[in-house]
Amino acid sequence: MNNKKMLFEQVLDNNPRHPVILAGNTELSLPSCVFMPADIAERELFIPSDWSKALDFEAQRGKAYLLIEGLDKLAPAQQRKFCMLLKNRRAGNYKLPDNVSIVIPVADKSGLSAEILSLSLLWDVE
Repeated sequence: MNNKKMLFEQVLDNNPRHPVILAGNTELSLPSCVFMPADIAERELFIPSDWSKALDFEAQRGKAYLLIEGLDKLAPAQQRKFCMLLKNRRAGNYKLPDNVSIVIPVADKSGLSAEILSLSLLWDVE
């Protein structure tokens, strides 16, 4: 295991309730992951659906991760729909389980809004 990956895993372990942006790497493999596309419809984000059921299932088995994919590809106005999830760990009436960490892998951090960056820890791969 390379040193950078070990350090990233330590960042996740030491900040379990803080969203982490992984900049420069969109190919991430973590155990017990649930993938959410950033272009998810707002309705699906705020009403419990497949992603929340899968996340609850993974969280019952132990540590789990919610990976929000492609957030840097959305316009800043569209990224705003994730602010409540990142700040309060809530999406509508759904509350993330305590043992779930949010990870946002992005190819280019410059595509993220200042608001998203202010709500997350940033980990540069390069």
